[in-house]
Amino acid sequence: MATCGCDFQGTFCSGLTMYYAQNLCEIVSDDFNAASIYIKLCSEVSGPPTTRGQLVFRSSNGKPSKIVHMATYVGNGMIVECKGRDDGVIRRMYRESDWTHVGEWRELMQLSVDPQPVSKDQNGEP
Repeated sequence: MATCGCDFQGTFCSGLTMYYAQNLCEIVSDDFNAASIYIKLCSEVSGPPTTRGQLVFRSSNGKPSKIVHMATYVGNGMIVECKGRDDGVIRRMYRESDWTHVGEWRELMQLSVDPQPVSKDQNGEP
């Protein structure tokens, strides 16, 4: 487990993902929890994640409506997730947790095969 070096202390899992989608990629304007991100914004992927930017989810009972946590696959078997107030945003191996679903942002995957954030200047302009 390693920290990512960013200042997201106190952020929750879907908040981290929504920050990326809203502020860096500019693809979503509404706010969604983890279950809604999977149900409304993702296409289901069978098997473990294979592409950077895919999202992984954990459900309390295996059903999408009961998804309680999520993370982003960053390649080489690693995910980035917001683990909670005390740990903040961390990077760890995908296999270290019991993920139940994998999805791809429909809009994000249309932008690029290997999604990269939009670079912005100090004023927030691309």
